[in-house]
Amino acid sequence: MADCPHDVIFAGMCGVCGSTVNPEGRVRPGFLTTQEIQVSGRVLEGLESDSKDRLALILDLDHTLMTCNADTRELRHRPGLHDFLRQTKEFYELYLYTQATGAYAEKAIQSLEDPSIFGEPPRIFHRENTPPGFKDLHQIFPSAAQKRGVLVVDDREDVWPHRVRGHLIKVLPFLPFPQDLRQGVDLEHLITGLSQTDLTPFVKRRRLDDSKAYCRVPSGEACDQQLQYLGAILKRIQKAFRDVDGSITTVVESLRQDTLKGCCICLTGMCQEAKRRLSRCCNMLGATSAELEGSSTSHVVAAGRTEKLWRAKVLQEAGNPLKIVHPGWLLAAYVTWQRPKEENFQLPDGDLPPSFLDLWSQEHFQPAADSDARTAGCH
Repeated sequence: MADCPHDVIFAGMCGVCGSTVNPEGRVRPGFLTTQEIQVSGRVLEGLESDSKDRLALILDLDHTLMTCNADTRELRHRPGLHDFLRQTKEFYELYLYTQATGAYAEKAIQSLEDPSIFGEPPRIFHRENTPPGFKDLHQIFPSAAQKRGVLVVDDREDVWPHRVRGHLIKVLPFLPFPQDLRQGVDLEHLITGLSQTDLTPFVKRRRLDDSKAYCRVPSGEACDQQLQYLGAILKRIQKAFRDVDGSITTVVESLRQDTLKGCCICLTGMCQEAKRRLSRCCNMLGATSAELEGSSTSHVVAAGRTEKLWRAKVLQEAGNPLKIVHPGWLLAAYVTWQRPKEENFQLPDGDLPPSFLDLWSQEHFQPAADSDARTAGCH
């Protein structure tokens, strides 16, 4: 193979002199879904220019933007989808990244009001044009320098490697169909430790024991306001990124930590893995984890009846302003970047909390009009 000095390769051949070229040192531009065209790092920097006004947004498909019924093949859009895409494209270059097939992804795109919103040809990364396993940001943006302006939105964290987590905004899964298997995957199923599945990130389709699955489908998909909150979050990030000289991960970390800044949270009544994951959520939201005995503890998040919960109630009766909530309060904060009203997340008299996948039925969920509602501190 020739050691060609030119920058562009198509199907293993130089686009200038026609020589058969070793592709080493050349990569695919991020806006292309084909591996046939590869360019040098010098050209890549120009093609994927790092704009302070237009960032890149990589969106998941299933259970994030829409959901397909596995039995009937009915495709249902998440409420507010078209408005969300129309508003978001003003500031972000939109990409779609799914572990589904290319045919399914293309069909989903064609169901949109504006199928060209992901570009022409559409910027769709799917099972056939990406490697198996974890989703990989490098597949879209090979240049490390370009990742400073890239955001990822997904309903699952576990399909992305840890190095991408600083770019990731998690959303609540959209579950318009009863007994959707997505109910037993990722963070949501860990909180009470009652899931009947042990799914890996790459095996989704396993039948749940309906008599033991504790998650229930939201009471009405029209209540789902995730895309309204997500749109507000993305606007805040774009404005902050434009106004500061820093990476997108720094901006995301700073804004997200305003959510529960100053809160000191004690977790109880859940498995150790759920505690570990929720402690991480607390830190990402600006809160700290604590034991009940600490005088600075502001919240007890309880997933069941425990001795620690009983002691917390004793402290409350003695005049301590400690707030007791079920895990839905913390999950709501995590997917909206706003501090929810504690009175709407009281632990019920039964042994289990209500479904924390039904957050949108809470009347207090309205997109905030100002930053005061988003960043109210803990007392």
